[in-house]
Amino acid sequence: MYLTAVTVIIVGVLDVAAGIVVRRRVATLLSIFDCILCDGRNVLTPRAGVRQVWDSSPGFKVDVRTNARGFREDVDFADADVDVAFMGDSFAFGWGVNVEDRFSNVIAASRPDDRVISLSYNNGFQPEHYEYFLARHPELRPRAVIVLVCLGNDLDSDVRETEIDRAADGHITDLRLPHRGLYFGAMRGSADYRPWPLGVLVEYTNIGKILGASINQSPDLRERFTAPQTVLVNTPNPTALAEGGLTDLSQRTFVALARIKAHVESYGGALHVGLIPQELPAAADATGVVYARGLTDAVLRRCAQDRLSCHDLAPHLTVRTDYIQGDGHWTPQGHAKVAAALRPLVASASTGGVAP
Repeated sequence: MYLTAVTVIIVGVLDVAAGIVVRRRVATLLSIFDCILCDGRNVLTPRAGVRQVWDSSPGFKVDVRTNARGFREDVDFADADVDVAFMGDSFAFGWGVNVEDRFSNVIAASRPDDRVISLSYNNGFQPEHYEYFLARHPELRPRAVIVLVCLGNDLDSDVRETEIDRAADGHITDLRLPHRGLYFGAMRGSADYRPWPLGVLVEYTNIGKILGASINQSPDLRERFTAPQTVLVNTPNPTALAEGGLTDLSQRTFVALARIKAHVESYGGALHVGLIPQELPAAADATGVVYARGLTDAVLRRCAQDRLSCHDLAPHLTVRTDYIQGDGHWTPQGHAKVAAALRPLVASASTGGVAP
């Protein structure tokens, strides 16, 4: 009995210490989320009115604020008031930059008569999520919708982890993200750890969370301690995809984009798609311009086939100046260049609005 009590005390102390480590790690993460697929309208639900100093030094230190609806906007807005909507993942959220430096805000500053809004992260993080989000916001009818598609996880891992059901007419009836979870407001992967009770430890103890993080970062440990069919989030592109071989998962992305296009055009709006390059340093040529021509060209061909207005952002960006070192997201200078590339698409949209 005495040894058991001492063991319990030691384990408890160790877990408290592990909790301190975990919280310090979480402090370097974006920890603004309240829930996932919980309110019938948003895919991800950030807390309303939150303010976080997000310190991921030496990469960046920025201020993250949300409005009364949980959007990363400094203004409150009604769906019916939005003239231009940007949809996307971490790039559209403005990962690693202050909101005034985000490309959508740069564009908004040049168009004071328009309500220009980024819907990220509330809209989720891949095109099926955006389709689902738009269907649940019927009053959201911007005359221009610009969707950012990452030539990586938006064509592969983000699709693989998303489970959807479609009705006979094609619309999404249910969307599930069983491989995502939250810890202290930060989004994380949720793997099927083996053997039992490793999964229980990861879910409910701080020591387990440290073990889980170590397993996730090691291919060998993942193979040994996760179930064979475990879906891991944000994995690198398969070689075949990186070289331009579109897959069944990629097909799902284009189905979603086609349905978004049909939805937007049904009320008189216009859809444009911005293509975000992937595998950045390895894909840069001698001038530092980002290229991933095999995959990019394959996607542009498919866009043409599906009559999607797609725009390659790679020629506008350079690795040396436009990406956060060691992170892969855009610097303020990169956002400014993306804003310059996308601004004509906004300007080309009808200034007369859309039918109510």
